[in-house]
Amino acid sequence: MDIDRTLEGYRYRIRAHLKRVRRFPFDVARTVVQRLAKGIVYRSLAAFNQEELLIRPGWQAADATLFDEFEGAKTQVQQARVALFGS
Repeated sequence: MDIDRTLEGYRYRIRAHLKRVRRFPFDVARTVVQRLAKGIVYRSLAAFNQEELLIRPGWQAADATLFDEFEGAKTQVQQARVALFGS
């Protein structure tokens, strides 16, 4: 799977949801915003050639490397949270 196919899938889902906006306005608004946000994240990562971080093949067993990557990412998020919002 590549970035263009992923983004096309998001655009298709947005179009499909928008057909039901009159009947379910809040649900449609929520899902459209979610899809747009995901698309922005994917496109941003693609600009830095990092999209493979999000487009991985399905489920994989967790190993020590994955746990280490998670802890590193968690630390970065916590540091960013403190920088943005304080302690």
